[in-house]
Amino acid sequence: MNSLSPMPLLERNTGGKNGGGTTLTTYAKRLLKLYDLLEQTQQKAFSILQDEQVSLDSLLSATARFSLQSSARNQFFGTVKNLTQTGNHCAVEIQIPHLDQSITAFITPQSAVRLQLVFGKEVMLMIKAPWVKLFTEKPQKTCNIFPALLSHINQQPNTQEATLTLGENLQCTASIDDNSNFQQGDKLFCYIDPEQIVLVTI
Repeated sequence: MNSLSPMPLLERNTGGKNGGGTTLTTYAKRLLKLYDLLEQTQQKAFSILQDEQVSLDSLLSATARFSLQSSARNQFFGTVKNLTQTGNHCAVEIQIPHLDQSITAFITPQSAVRLQLVFGKEVMLMIKAPWVKLFTEKPQKTCNIFPALLSHINQQPNTQEATLTLGENLQCTASIDDNSNFQQGDKLFCYIDPEQIVLVTI
């Protein structure tokens, strides 16, 4: 194995009390740690294989299932449709399956370069529930306004969580306060601030 490795795995020590010996190189120790990480990844990958609801057509989607943990209730997958730089931000239009219109995220030009965003690149969007705002009438916003059906209201301490259905059965979660008059079955409009969308790629 030492002869097949691109870098030495063993180093010999001469002299010393016991006449020297052989020890692992720093590269070899890192290689062992890598094998341990790969074994953990393999175990999680097989657990995904057993879940038939997880699509294996997307590397980002499958990877996110076992490697990403986030407090954001809304996690969507889509592809970059357009990139437009305006002033200090870059507007990223993303097409999400089951949505009739694209969703726009504002990020810095530096972030767009770092994420290597190009047309057709797959991305994950993370949106916290409080960032999804609900309106009974269509608000005067330039983007990210979606017709929504309030499917369910879940009572939480000091707040409520609303489950929304957007487009063709895309589920989205929004936080609403106890003083709101929203009811299950209401047809509303939801607005997502483009500056509050986090993009993730691999």
